[in-house]
Amino acid sequence: MMKRPLRHSFEVRTKRLVLRPLRLSDFSVWRDSHGKTFTEQNEWDRSRKSAGPLTRSQLKKLVTHLTDQWKRDEFYGFAVFKKKTGEIVGYVSLMDLQRKIFQNAYLGYLILNTHWGKGYCPEAVQAALEIGFRKFNLHRIEAGIDPRNSRSIAVAKRLGMRREGKSLRRLFLSGQWNDMYSYVVTCEDLKIKWKPTPWNKVPKIG
Repeated sequence: MMKRPLRHSFEVRTKRLVLRPLRLSDFSVWRDSHGKTFTEQNEWDRSRKSAGPLTRSQLKKLVTHLTDQWKRDEFYGFAVFKKKTGEIVGYVSLMDLQRKIFQNAYLGYLILNTHWGKGYCPEAVQAALEIGFRKFNLHRIEAGIDPRNSRSIAVAKRLGMRREGKSLRRLFLSGQWNDMYSYVVTCEDLKIKWKPTPWNKVPKIG
């Protein structure tokens, strides 16, 4: 019987990266990786966690929150580590999961600005799609992207995600409502067979 992956033991490796949930033992690398980032490079850059120094207490709260969401099958967040150095280069996540007749999630991704231009984003996002479809048995993954964010759109297109429409005033960010493109991929697009399991089984309706 297939079981939902356990958070504490989850890990996926790519050619250059390791994707796994943050742990309390990651404090030093978490603090140092964010401490090296530059000031925000554009309006979508979220490289810095806060204006002040990062603390163990902050990481503990974050890990506790992420663990609770994992247990509730609502949000799966992964730190992206560089294999050679162990430093954090960014994050990917599967958010706002909907099961039952939907079996879908939203995709989130962030690369720290000290690691831009090295191809880590498509490598990490490709791994996140594989995780969503093969490990968590999702059927559809959607990325909501600001129409002006050309770099993020380029990543979605490169990975075979298709644009399905534009939602007006969809997201409230930076004090205003913003439009959003929807870039989508389903497991069939990647030639992955969807498999219902005891924890994501589609209910019979009618």
